[in-house]
Amino acid sequence: MLTAQNISYYKDFDKNLNIETIDNVEFKTYKKTINDGLNTFNYWFKIDDFKSKNNYIQFKNAHITNAIAYQSNLPIKTEEFERHTTFKITNPETVYIKVNITKEAYIPIKVSTTTNFQYNEKKQILFTGFYYGFALVILLINLFYFLNFRDYTFLYYSCFLLTITIALFISDGLLNLLGVTQTMIDFIETSDHFLVSVTALIFATSYLQIENYYPKLKYLSLVLVIIIGILSVCYVANFNFKYFIYLETLVFIVCLIYIIAAGFLFKRNNFSKIFLLAYSFILVLGFCYYVSKLYGFSICEITSNQVKIGGIIEMLVLSYAVVYRTKALKIENKEIRNAIVNYIKEINELSKTVNKQTVKKTIKNRKTLLSFRETEIMQLIAKGQTNKEIALTLHISENTVKYHVKNIYTKLNIKSRKEIPVIINK
Repeated sequence: MLTAQNISYYKDFDKNLNIETIDNVEFKTYKKTINDGLNTFNYWFKIDDFKSKNNYIQFKNAHITNAIAYQSNLPIKTEEFERHTTFKITNPETVYIKVNITKEAYIPIKVSTTTNFQYNEKKQILFTGFYYGFALVILLINLFYFLNFRDYTFLYYSCFLLTITIALFISDGLLNLLGVTQTMIDFIETSDHFLVSVTALIFATSYLQIENYYPKLKYLSLVLVIIIGILSVCYVANFNFKYFIYLETLVFIVCLIYIIAAGFLFKRNNFSKIFLLAYSFILVLGFCYYVSKLYGFSICEITSNQVKIGGIIEMLVLSYAVVYRTKALKIENKEIRNAIVNYIKEINELSKTVNKQTVKKTIKNRKTLLSFRETEIMQLIAKGQTNKEIALTLHISENTVKYHVKNIYTKLNIKSRKEIPVIINK
């Protein structure tokens, strides 16, 4: 809520104005949030006609860290341990603020009375605490599922969720609130956004079983992640913000690649459809909240709270999707296992009525079509082991077990599960 009727600004392209000369320029009325992209020059703000004596002026962008306010030509110190750059005003005289932009020129200003400021901050901290508490619960639930089902997809999603949560934690200015230095914040933010791309790649690859459908896609993603890593190192080395913009764009592209892959897999299974819905939703919010501001345009104005609400929906949908996927795969694996066991019984019955030599010759011919690993899996299935037990015995994942079973279909050109040729060591 604005408590000053007149807020105006001036762009100091040459960075040569000071508090003594700023009155000689013509200010423009501040009508909406400034969103100029990568424009690294000074912005001067003039705020007057306050409606009360005690007020707060806050720039709600964690990347705005270099600002100084003046009142009666005297500097005003920024408030310590605030989430964003904040000034406390104790008299209604005109205030001038110089903002030195070193990152994106996205400058939202909030002017409010002391009472309103304190109330809104408490309300915001309460909602923020609820969001991070909810994210922690979802993370722990997924870790529990991982320990219970031994499905690494739950672990990968937990890591992905953690990196996304840390990114929001930083953009909320909570590291500023904790007194962390700006250099350390930049390092943590860059490292975390790199890890977002890594965890997004690993989670999406595992969840969508990309290896089974588009095995070469991992090479493209890996190249992009390596480039993101190089850009991260370059940015931390000299803090040239252009490197940060490039890496943010590539992080978005990595996530977009798997959205497209999920679209191609849309008709193959239901859990790909759920992934496409949830991933697309959070990707659009992330683009509007992070990426578009770096380039100085905005499809729609997205607030931190709206991103959090979207994040809660995404957590619920994706967590359900991972559980649904695990159950669907278990049902499918059980059906395949039962069909194989039944077929083994049929083979045993058949062997009693046909020439043993013919059976041995048939088995030998079929055996040459299958790999050693596939033969091992067939033998363990014949012993009554579940896919989970087979995975533990052979030290591979359940998805790998399923992958080998499907290879048998392809190699032997089987149309029905009852026709699966099972190779048993004899």
